[in-house]
Amino acid sequence: IYCFIFLFFIADLTKKELFFNVTFWALIITLGVQLILFIKLGLNYDSGRYMIMFQHPNQLGFWGLIVILIFISINQNIILKSPFLFYLGILIASFFVIASISQAAIIVLVLLLLIYLFSTFRKSPIIFILIFSIISFFTYSYLEQTILDDNQLTKVLISRFDSDLLNENDNDNNLEARNYNRIWENPEYLILGAGESGLGRFGNDTNEIHSTFGSILFSYGFIGLILFVSSLLKVTLYPFRINSIIFLVFLIFTVTHNVLRWPFFWALPYLMFCIKKADHVRN
Repeated sequence: IYCFIFLFFIADLTKKELFFNVTFWALIITLGVQLILFIKLGLNYDSGRYMIMFQHPNQLGFWGLIVILIFISINQNIILKSPFLFYLGILIASFFVIASISQAAIIVLVLLLLIYLFSTFRKSPIIFILIFSIISFFTYSYLEQTILDDNQLTKVLISRFDSDLLNENDNDNNLEARNYNRIWENPEYLILGAGESGLGRFGNDTNEIHSTFGSILFSYGFIGLILFVSSLLKVTLYPFRINSIIFLVFLIFTVTHNVLRWPFFWALPYLMFCIKKADHVRN
């Protein structure tokens, strides 16, 4: 209900160009506040990862990705007077994605930046070369400094990949650990769905399926999944633009995380739809 109200609120505000300007500056200020909090709070030792004041590190990674996508959407809707702040915002948001050490978020981040920089290269090779040079310089400088100083973030990154992603004996990333097995072990629910909550019905593990589309399939069946996916694709794919590709890449994150309760997940495709529709009408 909250997500619906939030989306309804966004739908009304997008009618005014002032909304996009205010959103841009609000995100810039938010990134600055989060950066101060990051420096002050440091590592969350309970999780062994950075999460600032989010409830989970994956939420930090998701938030960073959403900020980048909103920046890209706003930049295509209005002519920003501060392109430096635009690229700086993307750079800081990318840093937070990496700091969250969310494997899915980092993979999506790399793909998003490659796609966006390639699209920028087609329009303006100079801007592409400039952005690539800045990112490469800061990345090299940061890695050199962190490796020499044995920085805490470097330790956590190395530990995360060694103990999780590169560890064959780790079970965190398999289908059973993310409760995908609940789908094929209870096939009677695949038509109409099992509904929300009451997960104790399906064994001792009462955690939800760690997947947006997996959760929709199991909770609302094939009928609910078809309705959801068809509506989402209609909004994001027509008219087909670079934003369509970017959003489809972003959906990779939802394969291993359930983001249905996160309001920005609902607002983002609508923002992209409004911007693409307006561009389509003008053309």
